[in-house]
Amino acid sequence: MTVLTAAFAGFLVSGLFPNRLRRAPARIRRPAALTALAGLVTVLATTAYLFWIVATGATGVDGSVLGRPPLWLLMQALAVGVIVSGVALAVRLPGSGGGGARLALLMAGGVVFVPWSAYWGLLTV
Repeated sequence: MTVLTAAFAGFLVSGLFPNRLRRAPARIRRPAALTALAGLVTVLATTAYLFWIVATGATGVDGSVLGRPPLWLLMQALAVGVIVSGVALAVRLPGSGGGGARLALLMAGGVVFVPWSAYWGLLTV
């Protein structure tokens, strides 16, 4: 969880500082931002939700849609969004001629995110 949080938050925080040498091309900015933001929200929300379930003894889990709590379905949708936007970013990246350390950090976070989300059951049907 720490590696994923550092990768996704690191990309977002490093974007706050101006880089006068080179900016990422416009066609990769949107999928990169979507991957970082959705990845950070998914990692933090999944961890908080699982701790909340354990702390309350699962007594606060109400309702079910398709056999799962609605909040869990939302986190599953976010996980799929992270993977799809990460793949879109990986496809657009080779011809962009830009990137650098920020995008390398983000792509590493995206690669680590897949087994992490599969382990926690975010990719189950």
